[in-house]
Amino acid sequence: HPSYNSAGQDNDFSLLELATPVDLESVDPDIRPVCLPSTSNPSQYEGVPSIVSGWGAILSGGSQPDALRDVIVTTMSNSQCNEYYEGGIFGSMICASSPGKDSCQ
Repeated sequence: HPSYNSAGQDNDFSLLELATPVDLESVDPDIRPVCLPSTSNPSQYEGVPSIVSGWGAILSGGSQPDALRDVIVTTMSNSQCNEYYEGGIFGSMICASSPGKDSCQ
């Protein structure tokens, strides 16, 4: 993302617009497009199970895995999340967690 900030992880995502449509059903019936909340109703996806995926380190200071990893977590409001992360959650972020699960280490 052109506005990525490594200090606070702001804009730590990327969206790609494809030149031609992809028939996801023919690729894998379990793959679905990402649904983002609208700016007029940002709470519409609070409390929703969501899949987070990536190639981040599995252990703190560890190496990156060779295969894409994923975990199911539940979304929450950014204000609720800021209580846990002491104001480190920005408007560009979607916050989620689940007990005993983590998407980064």
